[in-house]
Amino acid sequence: MPALLDLLPQDNIHVHKAASTHGGEYVGPCPLCGGVDRFHVWPEEGDGGKYWCRGCEKGGDIIQYLREIRKLSYLDACKEAGIKPAPMKRSFDWGKSANSEHIRKWSPREITQPPEEWIKKCSAFVDWAYGQLLDNASMRSYLRFKRGMSEESVRAHRIGWNPSGLNRGRDFWGLPEKLKPDGTKQTIWLPQGIVIPYFVDGILQRARIRRLDRNGNTPEKGPAYAIVSGSTSAAMIPEKSSQVLVVVESEFDAILLDQEAGHLCGVVAIGSASARPDKRVFEILQASDLILVALDSDDQREDGQNPGAKEAQWWLSHFSQARRLPPVDGKDPGEMWKNGIDLQQWVAIGVNKYFPQSHTQKHRQAGEFLDTATPIQGPINQPLDNQSIPFETLNAIASPRYNQIAEAYPNGCSEWLSQCRPDLAGEERADFDWLDEVWRLCMVGRSAIQDFKTALDIWFDGWMEAIQIFKEAQI
Repeated sequence: MPALLDLLPQDNIHVHKAASTHGGEYVGPCPLCGGVDRFHVWPEEGDGGKYWCRGCEKGGDIIQYLREIRKLSYLDACKEAGIKPAPMKRSFDWGKSANSEHIRKWSPREITQPPEEWIKKCSAFVDWAYGQLLDNASMRSYLRFKRGMSEESVRAHRIGWNPSGLNRGRDFWGLPEKLKPDGTKQTIWLPQGIVIPYFVDGILQRARIRRLDRNGNTPEKGPAYAIVSGSTSAAMIPEKSSQVLVVVESEFDAILLDQEAGHLCGVVAIGSASARPDKRVFEILQASDLILVALDSDDQREDGQNPGAKEAQWWLSHFSQARRLPPVDGKDPGEMWKNGIDLQQWVAIGVNKYFPQSHTQKHRQAGEFLDTATPIQGPINQPLDNQSIPFETLNAIASPRYNQIAEAYPNGCSEWLSQCRPDLAGEERADFDWLDEVWRLCMVGRSAIQDFKTALDIWFDGWMEAIQIFKEAQI
């Protein structure tokens, strides 16, 4: 079996040793996203080594490397690595969704809080940065008019400002020593920018810094955000219970949405579209009645996929009460606010659409919810009350995709999938079941055209991937 470190130079990927722990750690530029020093390789992990990029969060073993970097099929990757392919399933329960199998295999991770000394030192830094913000009218103006945050939100979340880059000793903050490639000690980097802390039960868990210069501009080099070393990766979630939870990516968006629509919902910030909830957050999500998944609606990539829409399917398959609430007129709540969208109304539309009677009536009695006696008109393309979307409209949307599949579909693909790759066939079947469900909901006026388009895209992507794997296997 070739080692991962042996393959890198062949693909013009050059890394250098950064640490000796866990059998060695190597870093270099990422061949997928181009980030400098984001690509990490652990040659002694698993069989042949493992890799991971902290920028695009792609990673895996040597098989995944060959598939991701060299674009090989699974069978060709196994052949290249000298590994026997995993045995195909001999039986498959077609009555069970493939997504339910993923739910059984996936389990949320347990998050432990940072060391006591780190909490003490980082809390002092957060308090100091908060004081710096109060004395800086320019940065307060940036938060108010560029990010939409009120003074009350800034105070409630202890948002701060670090006026200049700082470095602190890891041992002084209670963290284990780490060495740079040249043998000198690594430090804790505290770059200039907006400091966003996150507390659980009043105890600091994380500090993230949105890098900015004194004029509110993002530096040309380096990441836009930096997490202070020692912070946990726990998702930000309100401590108060809520029947409705909205899932977003960034903490800025979570704070803004809580400010604008906190009386309608709780907000969960998971950090990125591909991030998954930890155990504590998972339990809170399970206890909710409705989860509105509002992951960023980024521009489509070259491969035609929308990451936010595609990752939303994971949430819909793992939480029965999860529904997609795509951002409109902007990729996220922050951009929506800049473009003049009423975030309160946007959330209310999602709640009314998926949770129309019991929740609204319960909160209307408590005086906590909007008056929704008249359906709210909003930017989301949705039917009102029980007005159905005509069959002809749905068929016109679906037909071009169906035709594309028909043109690409080779004879024998379905039989080959069922015999050799029932896992792929199961994925397609599960996605089609979801597509069919959204179609029926549209027909009775309980779902939107945008939902159907999202389900159609996921079904189409799954089939095209299965067809491509079949074609590669026949070459």
